[in-house]
Amino acid sequence: MTWNPGIPLRRSEPTYRVSATDGENATRGNSCSLSLALKARPETYPDTGGWHLRRQPMLLGTLMNAIKQVERHLAAGIARDEAVQLGRLAFTAWHDGARRFLDHALDLYYQYHEARVEQLGQLRFLGPTSSLRKADTATLTVWGPAYEAPGGVIEIRRFRLGSAQTPTTAWAYIAAHIAAHTGTENSVQRIWVSEIGLIDGIEHHVLPGITPEHADELYELHGRSAAKAAAMGTEAVPGHGCAQCRIGGACGKLMSLPGFLAAKQRRDWTGSLSASDLEVYDRCPSQWYMERDLHLPSSQEHSEYRVRGVSVHRWLAAAHRRGHRCSPSDLPVPGSDTAHFGTDVLDPDEYRLAYPYLLQHLGGCPLQAGRIDEFMTEQTLYGFDPAADLVIATKVDAAWRVGDSFVLREVKTVHALPLGDKDELFTRYLAVAWGLRALEAGMAKCFGAVRGEVELELLSPEGSVVHHYSTDDLPLMKMARGRIRRLGHRWLADNDWSPQPNPGCSSCGVRRWCASADAWANRTPAAVTAGSSFL
Repeated sequence: MTWNPGIPLRRSEPTYRVSATDGENATRGNSCSLSLALKARPETYPDTGGWHLRRQPMLLGTLMNAIKQVERHLAAGIARDEAVQLGRLAFTAWHDGARRFLDHALDLYYQYHEARVEQLGQLRFLGPTSSLRKADTATLTVWGPAYEAPGGVIEIRRFRLGSAQTPTTAWAYIAAHIAAHTGTENSVQRIWVSEIGLIDGIEHHVLPGITPEHADELYELHGRSAAKAAAMGTEAVPGHGCAQCRIGGACGKLMSLPGFLAAKQRRDWTGSLSASDLEVYDRCPSQWYMERDLHLPSSQEHSEYRVRGVSVHRWLAAAHRRGHRCSPSDLPVPGSDTAHFGTDVLDPDEYRLAYPYLLQHLGGCPLQAGRIDEFMTEQTLYGFDPAADLVIATKVDAAWRVGDSFVLREVKTVHALPLGDKDELFTRYLAVAWGLRALEAGMAKCFGAVRGEVELELLSPEGSVVHHYSTDDLPLMKMARGRIRRLGHRWLADNDWSPQPNPGCSSCGVRRWCASADAWANRTPAAVTAGSSFL
């Protein structure tokens, strides 16, 4: 089959190296198939002009390096505890929160490892990457620690930052097929493909001790098509992976947003940034780094406030996808037997929480206002700022073009409508300044508009209001540019990601990895005591 990616290539060679992860990603509908195909062609180079991808260090790669060191020490006869302690030297250059996680993960990994030694016998480390040559120009690979046990047993392990997952995907089928043809002194008799949760140490044996013949059968049924799909994609789909793509900064599917941050410097690697990223960073740089950049395991508080907001947005997204305005008939009283489309979107408890807020949306539904074009709901629009070498992600609750304007709407649920005017709300909600800046930098033009607007819709149980902000408002745009520039420059220049204790520390999802998690709580009583000593 001929591959026609529709992009300029400096060099094109039909040499394929497809990983198990690539095969798994190819089976998902939201992956960029062009990015996967380029990744699977190591000798093919897209013409990206003067741009090149600057890769970020890989957290799990550091864990793998530590495991390699531990295995080397174990092979030399060093006791396990001492070997693990020496392996931790691989973590010294990382942020304190990352080191805490890596220490935790390495301990749990070797607890699992010792349990497997008891079950399977002495294990010989085969390496971090296993591969199988399928043809002169085609190779399958899988990244994950591989071990050989007595009796021709091979185990390939997959890391999960959080908990082990149970579905059997193309990753497992490709990994097992590679393991079936592992070249060792002993013929392969049984194959294990296992997942290990690095947050809890709990494993799941996805393919438990199958024969090589069975592994090959499963590959033919489920793995081969996934591997081929990973190598033959041609459609570019902007998404969260753009910042790790070989064509990312030169991809025509990313909106051109030159000078979005007015950057005078870059981070050490190509990255991505959103308004919510900057909000989290402004609250605590360490939280942003651990939660958004490293994606360390987190525990999110399931508060009524959070459930309410998520439920309102899910309902609105489903309602707006129908293409017509929301009406009272869409919102029967909770607990009634009246059928409505929302029962397929929210469960009864979620609907009960969202109902009073959704009622207030009816008067401000954007689909009631004349003819609008290119309407979209709950989407993330991706652009690229070449000076900052950043993918710019703008999450919109709704967006549309009307006349010569492109409009972004931000929906917020609040307990009560704030007393402040629209200028005060501009200061409170960073997404407004972010949206205006994106529209001005090129987003409006990308959608065939000459101007942009941001609408801020506030929903409370007792009322609602929609505030309008325009790129034609020159003083407002000066403030929007300044706010994004100042906060963005702080973010770009930060290499330490130091904790900034604040009232939100008690509910921070990554507090277990933070040495300053209790600093705010511990200092507040002391401050109160000191201030009241004259009484």
